[in-house]
Amino acid sequence: MENIFDILVQPDLLNKFLKDAGRWEDCFKKKDYPYNVIETNTAMILEFALAGWAKEELEIKMENNLLSIIGKHHQDKQANINFLHKDIAKRNFTTSFTLGNRADKAKIKSEFINGLLTITIPFIEKEVKSVEIVSIG
Repeated sequence: MENIFDILVQPDLLNKFLKDAGRWEDCFKKKDYPYNVIETNTAMILEFALAGWAKEELEIKMENNLLSIIGKHHQDKQANINFLHKDIAKRNFTTSFTLGNRADKAKIKSEFINGLLTITIPFIEKEVKSVEIVSIG
């Protein structure tokens, strides 16, 4: 299995992690919503917990090697609500990942089911190199 940074490259986070020798979670403090990064034999999978978000409020954008997940909350629905206490807040967010050269950008798929956004980034299939034996004449 390849290293996670062959498909999902975040050099600033890796440098911070190696330099500070801190906990891995410390590298992701800036995130707005929790997410998982899962590596399988064939793909990298990103899972975002986005309870309360509508599919129409989310956008996945691929530009060059930058994969961005954008959440734009529409406040209209709550404009006339008088909250006595509000602890649950939906904030607009953008989370971006620089994809490495093993990512098959043309085959990225996503689904949004029950508040869980799943983005599957397949690996580019490695070419099987054939070896020819040349006889000595």
